[in-house]
Amino acid sequence: MKILQVIDKLEVGGAERVAVDLCSILYKNNVEVDFLNLLKPSELDQELLEKGIKVHYLNRENKFNPIYLIKMLLLLNQYSIIHVHSRHVLRYVGLTFFLPRIFRKYKVIFHDHFGEIEHDKFISPYLRKCINNCAAYVGVSPSLVSWAKENQLNRRVFLLENIVVEKDAFTKIATESKIVVVGNFRKQKNYEFLLSVLKNLPEPIKIDLYGTIVDRKYYDEIVNLAKSHNLFNRITIKTKEKNISEILLNYKFALHCAASETGPLVAIEYMSKGIPFIMFNTGAVAKVLKENEYDSIMDIFDEEMWSKKIMEVMANSSKQSYLSNQLRILYRNFFSEKIYLEKCLKIYQNIQNS
Repeated sequence: MKILQVIDKLEVGGAERVAVDLCSILYKNNVEVDFLNLLKPSELDQELLEKGIKVHYLNRENKFNPIYLIKMLLLLNQYSIIHVHSRHVLRYVGLTFFLPRIFRKYKVIFHDHFGEIEHDKFISPYLRKCINNCAAYVGVSPSLVSWAKENQLNRRVFLLENIVVEKDAFTKIATESKIVVVGNFRKQKNYEFLLSVLKNLPEPIKIDLYGTIVDRKYYDEIVNLAKSHNLFNRITIKTKEKNISEILLNYKFALHCAASETGPLVAIEYMSKGIPFIMFNTGAVAKVLKENEYDSIMDIFDEEMWSKKIMEVMANSSKQSYLSNQLRILYRNFFSEKIYLEKCLKIYQNIQNS
């Protein structure tokens, strides 16, 4: 069994992080695995290269140029399983499905990371055809899996919830904040509500917000909103930090305000480090935590309720310690590297034997 993980470009993002971690876990456990970027090198490539994982680059400049498609087809045929991450990547790899099966020696697994499935269930006829032609559909959340089954997108539908690889590295930083928020700047992250919560918290409390600027217009809106509410002296926005995992233990509490998520990865990161956090009831992490009686999963966006819940934890060191231990246990039971590897290999074996 020879695996090729495929994505367009390894920029800093959720699907990209999952792809890198999955590839690293497989490689560490002696699975023959390489990586293909459809475009050019980017930030996360180095993590794979440093481990000795082979990374291919298609260096595609025009997706309508058949030369790139032929180059990709020749590469794909060197592997038994092609593990494709994200819908736009499948749309390109799916062009090879128009070729007779005799020209394709590989089987394709589609790994769907779409985070807006609660609000956007539309699927184009072409994407439906691509998914239908895959050997299996893998969703990162129960919502995606239910959607795929309801729409009969594939005969084989699997759930593979996201994880993060536990890291021990720690970097001490100078900060006045005890609360952290992590998430790239896009409307889905609901930072308007974050500012409403901050406004309801006692004056001395400050927040550090880390996020790459994906949507410049949205970033500017949030900055202007913070200024208009006189909150700019209570929130520090950091857009260039690359090693978020290493600095998280500088904080005592975390918030995640997104209205729609599949994971999210950062919540799993908080769990692995035992950092108590509050989040809206969306995605796989919230489902697991709610089912296991973690009491900071919120069903509505009410800034007074959220701020009250935050202060209950921040003002009680015993509760902080209890929640920290609870989160570490739940991380090991549901989101550990070992469990993830077992699930992934089971999917590969199922496809290989089909």
